[in-house]
Amino acid sequence: MLGRGLGIGSTLLATIIVPRFLAPPEFGELTSLLSVITFAAIMAQFGLGHTCVRFLAESLVQHNHSRIRRTLRLATVVLLVASLTTCGITALLLGLFGEKIWHLQNVAWLIPLAVTLILLMAWQQFSAESLRGLHELRWASLLSGGTFGGPLPVLLFLGILACVALQFQPTITITLACQIAGSGVSLLVSILCLRATVRSVSKDSVVSAATSFPPLTLPSLLQVSLPMAVFHFFIMVMQTADIWIAASFVSKEEVAVYGVARRYLVLLNVPTQLAVSTVLSSIPDLVARGQHRELQTLLRRSATLTAIATTAAALFCLLAGGWLMGTLSGSYYQKGATALAILSLGQIAVSLAGTGGMTLAMTGRQTAAMWICCATAALLCIAGSFAAKRWGIEAIAAVAAGALALEAGLEWLVCGRLTGIWTHADFRPATLRSLAAGLATWRKLTGNSAEAS
Repeated sequence: MLGRGLGIGSTLLATIIVPRFLAPPEFGELTSLLSVITFAAIMAQFGLGHTCVRFLAESLVQHNHSRIRRTLRLATVVLLVASLTTCGITALLLGLFGEKIWHLQNVAWLIPLAVTLILLMAWQQFSAESLRGLHELRWASLLSGGTFGGPLPVLLFLGILACVALQFQPTITITLACQIAGSGVSLLVSILCLRATVRSVSKDSVVSAATSFPPLTLPSLLQVSLPMAVFHFFIMVMQTADIWIAASFVSKEEVAVYGVARRYLVLLNVPTQLAVSTVLSSIPDLVARGQHRELQTLLRRSATLTAIATTAAALFCLLAGGWLMGTLSGSYYQKGATALAILSLGQIAVSLAGTGGMTLAMTGRQTAAMWICCATAALLCIAGSFAAKRWGIEAIAAVAAGALALEAGLEWLVCGRLTGIWTHADFRPATLRSLAAGLATWRKLTGNSAEAS
């Protein structure tokens, strides 16, 4: 919770500070480029972040420490190839289409900065998610999640940028260089923490002689990571396609306005991120123990808390979004209030459905999650482009919100059908009373799953 609290604060600071340092057209250009960088950083991981969460959590249940080390070694080799390949493809695409599609200026200067940042973010996120798989949630929460990668890299980035701003007016290239510095320090911290955690886990208990899991091989790792990579690809399409559509069909000023609205939407997504970050490694853990009922209880209770928090924040954005954007980001951005209100409705639907997609992925049904995300991403790209030409950023927001709600609903339904585990929020009086009592102690909040861990 502390990590996500810092994430909220760092994201809010970035939303307030960065637009004030750059002119609206320049910030619009930065928004477009960062969407490409974030997309590529996720792709560079090749699905290995959540794949390692699953394999490491399963191995930890059996105290199979040799499997933990082998998972990390194989994943590192695959990550090296995938990240370098992704950086090369991204550099080529930016060189060919950066000016035409994303309206970037000085592409020759931006490409090396973007590629460096992609590489750092990919490795840092992988290290942080590996920590999550080993149940080291404290450092994982500080190092991963959020628009820029996590609260620690974001706070470092903002601190460096503020120091630079005291000397002269930052530009896009200076802003990216500051972010590279923050991500570089965070990568070093995450690697040191991962090494220390692996050593600590290996010393805690004796390796179990018998295990129900077969030896991990490269093909078995790729069999999971490849569908996860495709799944993450379409997740990132869902999260960035609306920005790209706006960059292609509306002015830079409108892109900047819509980009600020999307940044505030990140704040609404924090309760969902908190729920996913907290329960993610527990999903394969409890499945490996055969405790499906306890897992459903954990997922539904976390969804209930998430829905309550998200709905409260979304209502504030619906009623006072213009005031919020004008006060924090400047009066120019108040015109994005309608887009923010529409996007907020979609986020409410996502929180009510719970973590169906990640439950599918962590229980070996990643292919089903992949196809759902593929279908809704295609819908967003087609319908969003059609709407943007005629009605502007409000129409883009409506299509994006609808696609997110549809994706969450389908993942909830398919997860229930395939696994027998339902993930939606539970507002029955008995459940709400249990949650109210459980807030006093986390053991009651998670029920039997806490004892299982």
